[in-house]
Amino acid sequence: MSKSKTDAAKSRTAVGKPGAGTGSTTRADRDRTTGGITITRWNLGLSLTIALTVMAGAFSLLWERTNALHDTQIQLVSRLSGLEARVSGLESEVRELRLEMRDLREEVRSDINVLREEVRSDINDLREEMRAGMQELADLIRARETPGAGAE
Repeated sequence: MSKSKTDAAKSRTAVGKPGAGTGSTTRADRDRTTGGITITRWNLGLSLTIALTVMAGAFSLLWERTNALHDTQIQLVSRLSGLEARVSGLESEVRELRLEMRDLREEVRSDINVLREEVRSDINDLREEMRAGMQELADLIRARETPGAGAE
């Protein structure tokens, strides 16, 4: 750093006591003294260096966190694109399954209708057979009763 006139004057005075060598305080010395704390270029430089170091550390941490977040975002996007592909594949499979289910329902309904008609036909045939069997049984019963009544 370059030395100013006040730094040269300070080097002749006692450190930390402005105007100690001359007995008077200059305006620059009064401005640099605040609440009993003497602010010199060295103190100011040290304070700024510490502040900049803290800021650089904070910026480094922030940068690291931002990079980690960016990496996480990239992973999430890649996983999301994979999930989107899977979902679209599942959607097409579901559509196919729905079509197959609809076709199966139609086949089952038609098969049920065919079976109903067959059962109805079989039931009607059985009814006719049963009527015929009952008629024969009735005829046999009458035939038994009639000769026995005539024998007495």
